[in-house]
Amino acid sequence: MNNATFHVPAINISEKDDHKQELKNNSSSEDEVFDEVRLWEDGWKDRYYKSKFQVDGKDIVFRRKVALAYVEGLCWVLHYYYQGCASWDWYYPFHYAPFASDFDAVSQFKPDFSAYTEPFKPLQQLMSVFPAASRMHLPEAWQELMISPVSPIIDFYPDNFVIDLNGKKCAWQGVALLPFVDEKRLLEVLNPMEDKLDAFEKERNSRGPDRLFVGPSHPFYNFAETLYENSRKDSTDLAIDTSLTFGMAGTVGVDAKAVMKGQNYKSPLSVDEFTDIAKNKAIMMIYKDPQFEKGYVFAAKRLPGAVDVPRTLKDTNLDRREPYRPQIGFLREIPRHGLTDAGRRM
Repeated sequence: MNNATFHVPAINISEKDDHKQELKNNSSSEDEVFDEVRLWEDGWKDRYYKSKFQVDGKDIVFRRKVALAYVEGLCWVLHYYYQGCASWDWYYPFHYAPFASDFDAVSQFKPDFSAYTEPFKPLQQLMSVFPAASRMHLPEAWQELMISPVSPIIDFYPDNFVIDLNGKKCAWQGVALLPFVDEKRLLEVLNPMEDKLDAFEKERNSRGPDRLFVGPSHPFYNFAETLYENSRKDSTDLAIDTSLTFGMAGTVGVDAKAVMKGQNYKSPLSVDEFTDIAKNKAIMMIYKDPQFEKGYVFAAKRLPGAVDVPRTLKDTNLDRREPYRPQIGFLREIPRHGLTDAGRRM
């Protein structure tokens, strides 16, 4: 942030400090914070890019770079929900979004997710998202990487970082300006340290199958029981009868690690809230999603026979006593231009 030119409403947050009570006390305050962008004044776009990205506001090439990255993210999200994960290592490389007016070159852009990628292992994922204060949930052999001054990835776990309030009043509403984790550096450090994990930790760090649990009150329960009949213990997976699962398809199979019906299960947590399970009644099994051929395209359209949800809002819900005024900028209230009585007389 260039504080010599712009006042950026940001605060330093330490993971060791407790600000919860202070935020609670101030949450009801009506005082508005400073808005350095002022979207309602000329020069708003230049001020935005200089304040949020620390670049010359007139750098058109950079603006388009941000816009194209944002469009790529939109494509990633749509592909994820309609077809599946397009790329496991993609991320939006900025803390802030562009303006819609900077999307003038998107027609020339075509995202490319053709490169092969794979997801992090479970413990690698935790190392990429946890702060150092949560290191007790990670293997002891890896915890030092998050706190040692000589750790090659210590910069991924800052004790102090800036939160840009971005027009808001409370820190939890702001933008946490944390460093982006470099996947290549992280894996270069973690891969050699997998040898330091014990057997249980190595199992935690593996990608295992999905599991389905069914209770005795569910329509699928009796079907699931047949998996563990003596005559079927070594058989292949069974296709799910979707009439018993409200349309959920896939296959289920025997789980070698299942807690069997009638068995007791000792809680791995020594806290009162999570006690042992006596005489388990649930059936535990391996679940596999429906499989489709490579390149299969799921139709992104309404299914035949789809019924519209009844409208919730009625015309009477619209307050017609005064015109609708959308929020412009980062603040709820902004200065509005108007004429005085003297101006009207002219």
